[in-house]
Amino acid sequence: GVVTTAATESAAGVRTYTCSVCGATATETIPQLVTIPEDSGDTGDTGDSGDTETDTGYAVTFVADDCIINVYYTQDYTVADEDGVTSAVSRNSDTGKPDSSGDGQVNFTALPPDGYTIEESDISIEGTYKNLKGPDDTGVYSTWRITKIQSDLTVTITPSASDDSGDTGDTGDSGDTGDTGDTGDTGDTGDTGDSGDTGDTGDTGDSGNTNNGSSGGGSGGGSTEGGSGNASGGNASGGGCYVATSVYGSYDCPQVWTLRRFRDNVLAQTWYGRLFIRAYYAVSPTAVKLFGDAAWFQNFWRGQLDNLVSNLQADGFESTPYEDTTW
Repeated sequence: GVVTTAATESAAGVRTYTCSVCGATATETIPQLVTIPEDSGDTGDTGDSGDTETDTGYAVTFVADDCIINVYYTQDYTVADEDGVTSAVSRNSDTGKPDSSGDGQVNFTALPPDGYTIEESDISIEGTYKNLKGPDDTGVYSTWRITKIQSDLTVTITPSASDDSGDTGDTGDSGDTGDTGDTGDTGDTGDTGDSGDTGDTGDTGDSGNTNNGSSGGGSGGGSTEGGSGNASGGNASGGGCYVATSVYGSYDCPQVWTLRRFRDNVLAQTWYGRLFIRAYYAVSPTAVKLFGDAAWFQNFWRGQLDNLVSNLQADGFESTPYEDTTW
C-alpha cells in the first residue's frame, strides 16, 4: 500500500492498495496522531524530592577531648543513636532526619571524666542557633539540646572539677565515730545514754545503758557498737550494691567500682534514679540473705552484671578504686 494522505494530529490519514493483476484499488484509514504529554515536569518534581532526601543538615563539631559524647536523633533519650562521636548534624526533632531549614536541633549527652562535672557555663558554642537547653529541660543527667540551628556549629566543652563534697561526707562519718569515742571516754554520764539513742537501734541503746553501770571499759565497748551503727547508716550512698558484692565477693573490686560510679554519677542524679536505688536497697539485702549462696542465684546475676559492667566500661566508667559520694 501507498500512503496517499498522511495522518496528522488534527486528521486521520489514508493508505491506498492497488491489485497488480486487475488494477482494483482499496483504501485503509490511518489513525489520527495522538500527542503524549511529556513527563519532564514530574521528573523535575522527582528531582526536587531527591534534593530533599540529600539534605545533610548543618555540621556540629564537638571539641571535648576528655568527655564521651553520645548523640540522639530525636528527643527520645532511651538509647543513643551514636556513641562516642566527635561530630553530628542538625536533625528534625520528630523524624530524626537531617534538617538545614533552620529548625533543626542536636541532642547529646556529654559524660565528663571522674571528678568533673559539666554546667551550662562550661559549654561554649560558635555559630547561629536559638537556645541551649540542659538537664533541667531534657530530664536526663548531663544531656543537652541545641535548638533552631541555622549554621555549622563548633561546641567546646570544658568540664569543671567537682567539689570534694563526697570526701567531706566521708570525713563527716569519721567525725561521728570520733564523737562516739568521746562518749565512751565520758563513762557513766547521762550523755552516754544519749549516744545510745543516736545509734537509732534499741539494742544499742540498751547496751549503752547497761554499760553505764559498768566499768569505763564496758562503756567503751558500747560506744564502738553505736559508732558502727552510725557509720553504716549515715551516708545516703555509702554501702549497698548487695547483689554485686555477693556475686563478685567484695565491695571493693573493679566490677563493683564501676557499678558504684554509675550509681552515683547517673542514677543518683535524677529523682527516679534515687527512687530505684532506695527500692533496690530495701529488697536486695533480703534476697542475698535468702538466695546469695545458691548456685542459680550466683550464675544468673553473674551473667547479668558482667554484661552491664562491660557496657558501662565501654561508655567510659572506670574500674579503678573509688570512694562513694554523698547525694
